Amino acid sequence: MLFRSNIRSSANSLIDLTRTYNINTANVSYDSQAQVDFDGTGDHLLLGDGSDITFKSNGGNWTVESIVKYDSVPAGYNNSTSPGNFIGASGISYNSWYWSVLNSKLALWNMSPGVWKYGSTTLVADRYYHAVLVCETGGTTYRMYLNGVEEGGTHSGYSFNASYSGLKIQYIGRGNSGNPRAVNGKIPVTRVYDRALNASEILQNFKAFKKRFDF
Repeated sequence: MLFRSNIRSSANSLIDLTRTYNINTANVSYDSQAQVDFDGTGDHLLLGDGSDITFKSNGGNWTVESIVKYDSVPAGYNNSTSPGNFIGASGISYNSWYWSVLNSKLALWNMSPGVWKYGSTTLVADRYYHAVLVCETGGTTYRMYLNGVEEGGTHSGYSFNASYSGLKIQYIGRGNSGNPRAVNGKIPVTRVYDRALNASEILQNFKAFKKRFDF
């Protein structure tokens, strides 16, 4: 595991649980339980020193795992609050930059040819979700999971362009300055793995989180 952050402090600077990267929290507020509360405008978490962190280059074999609860679920495309990016970076060089919710479903853009691919479940506000994106070795296959169950939808069985299968992150809860894609809600947990988790591992993680969150 390269990066894992459980955000539960009101300090302006945290460190991830691997003690590798600082997490700047100056641009977020908190709810009554000291969880990061994104306001759908400029709120975001900043990782590292303010430059993109490349966790994986092309070829896939990585996982991003988030707990999210929307005050407003991203609906039709406006590039400001919809899509709502789980993660973002200054450089839009990989499909992973587009990992988000759009049209009320988990969504991922294939950079070439440019097309959105979706999960199958319609998300609703005021409910916690365990959302996971896995990029398989080779970089042509992505798996989406919601609450421990693999999603169907248009992404399933689709062959993505392996030339954009790396993972680069600078922000949690937004895209970048030119493409805000800001989340309106809470993302109390983000984990990044340097391998592709399998279905059993993802279900195990979801069950562990059920002790903390009301899914």
